[in-house]
Amino acid sequence: MTFATYKVHPRNISFEKSDLKRLADFVTQKTVETKEAHKQNLNFEGQTGEQQADVLKTLDEAYKIAIFVYGAEGEELLVHDSTIFDAPEFPEKLTRLTIDTIIPFRNRTNFAPRNGIRIDLDFSSSKILDWQSNLSGPTPNLSEALIQGVDDNWRAAMIAHLQKLFHGRKNYRGFLHAPFTYDTYLWLFFMPLYFYSLIPTALKIDLCPLACGD
Repeated sequence: MTFATYKVHPRNISFEKSDLKRLADFVTQKTVETKEAHKQNLNFEGQTGEQQADVLKTLDEAYKIAIFVYGAEGEELLVHDSTIFDAPEFPEKLTRLTIDTIIPFRNRTNFAPRNGIRIDLDFSSSKILDWQSNLSGPTPNLSEALIQGVDDNWRAAMIAHLQKLFHGRKNYRGFLHAPFTYDTYLWLFFMPLYFYSLIPTALKIDLCPLACGD
């Protein structure tokens, strides 16, 4: 078995809360599957019954899902199941969501899980007239899914599920975030409006000597 890593970069996706909840439930299901596969491949030779029970308990505690929720009003939540999506404290406006099974396993064991996934979904919007951005570049987006592990079938199932989900929720507004689109909007729309708004001020400055006198 070879430990392999695969990445998916979702772009131009529109999600509903129900989509996110189903995604979290699917990750939970696949995490349980890899936990059982891990248990079946354990070698307990030379260990006492107490030691075996301790190992199994550790795996039960390590193989779990962590959901990090970030809202536009500063909300930060950490939960371990999908009930958060129906909870009243779920942010009205979501800026970022992370579903992770790698961190919980590492925190409990200091090792990587047999199979694991981390899904980062960036829902933040770009600022208008952000002079610090690369104007000729595409709109920044930090969304990424990292799938890693030793079981080919597990990785393949996870990748297929994500690709199907991302394709089904594609919003086809990618042209709005393509390279040079920001430049076009800036110079064809915002800058003319800006200079047009200065006309009344310029007229007041020009007319002041005539209207005010000495």
